[in-house]
Amino acid sequence: MVVAPQRRDGWRAAVLCAVVTLFLWPGLSDHVSVEWGMRYFWLLLLPVIIRVRQPGVRSLRYLFVLIPLLLLATWSPHPLFRLGLLFAAIFLVIEAFVGKLDRLAPVFAVLVAPITHFFLDTFGFTVRLAISSSVAATLRLLDPQAMSIGNAIMYKTREFHVDPECMGLRMITTSLIVTMALIAIRERRSRSSLNWSALPALLLLTFGLVALTNYLRILALVVTAAPAGGFWHEVIGLIVWSLFVLVPMAFIVERWTSAPSGPHHQEPSSSRRSQLLATAAMIPTVVIGFLHPVMPVEHERDLIAERSEIPGCERTVLPNNVVSFRSDQLQIYFKPGKPFYSNDHHPMSCWRGSGYRFTHEVIEPYRGGTICFGRLVNGRTMRYSAWWYDNGSTRTCSQLEWRWLAALGEGPFRMINVTADTPQEMMREVSRLYGPLAA
Repeated sequence: MVVAPQRRDGWRAAVLCAVVTLFLWPGLSDHVSVEWGMRYFWLLLLPVIIRVRQPGVRSLRYLFVLIPLLLLATWSPHPLFRLGLLFAAIFLVIEAFVGKLDRLAPVFAVLVAPITHFFLDTFGFTVRLAISSSVAATLRLLDPQAMSIGNAIMYKTREFHVDPECMGLRMITTSLIVTMALIAIRERRSRSSLNWSALPALLLLTFGLVALTNYLRILALVVTAAPAGGFWHEVIGLIVWSLFVLVPMAFIVERWTSAPSGPHHQEPSSSRRSQLLATAAMIPTVVIGFLHPVMPVEHERDLIAERSEIPGCERTVLPNNVVSFRSDQLQIYFKPGKPFYSNDHHPMSCWRGSGYRFTHEVIEPYRGGTICFGRLVNGRTMRYSAWWYDNGSTRTCSQLEWRWLAALGEGPFRMINVTADTPQEMMREVSRLYGPLAA
């Protein structure tokens, strides 16, 4: 039996994509940002969002994305570069062998990239403080004594904490992907196409609705006193998300794309040249995946911290080059500076990994800079923690500030994290360390 050329090309594309994935994917699954209640819900929407819009129309446009990513991945095996390289390679193969993809495909790739996860986790801290303050202001209409202390809300003698999980930051990614799925379904049914300005407008609108939803969700949870992790805690969150994100976006997408714009018609193009170039591009891609380690090696060092002494503490340089100082009551970490585009061993991630959760997080001005204070809770154990970024002249806890200054060449910014059993011990060390380090 003779296999149709289109089907043969599809099988070739599938084999090439499988080979590239085999070499680049190991270890990257832990860095994919889409993690929520239904952990792999996004996989169900993958064939809806990433689809061939113009079968038979070959393209090599993703080759111009693949080449710089190849150079970046050769320079550093960072998960961000490796995952981008994987998506660019798959998109290039599909377009060279099958046809041009829908424009939603690269947007989807950005949403599941590790940098999106990091951005939502890290920069969401400021958002949580702002929403906690807004909810407390609203609750004062019901109880004049209601107030917020960092991420803690006091209401009718009860205390509620707006933790990262309660905040629902991953709801942002979920909502954006659902919006793209609604757009793809509507375009397919109506044979219409959104213009380029409408797509970012709809995604920005979704982002705004998620912010409103988080505010209403937390307000409802505090008023009803639904216990964290309980049945009603989850049900209230799902109801509020459905009413204020899913239903409005389904209506808006339906109206926005109701007028057909007419699909683009192009004659099928020659596939041989595109397929040869795409196949050739897979060779260095596979080589990079084979030669480089799956995870980047921690190579940044802080020589000043490694030579520093803190009275009463034992100094240890950990395998990831973090310098640890420990005593019975004190724990201090000096974490080497990272590139402005990288993750940074943030205390919220590190302490959560050790079984603690943060409460009463506040950002305070301190000696011409800023510093973040918080409490660490693990069962009945409570500790007090403070952290900031320091490049020797600037001390801040702002992610935007240190990354911007580092991008301008004013880095590296080390992370300093002081944790103690009492607030007095913590402040004593903060007062001593919040300044230029002596070598």
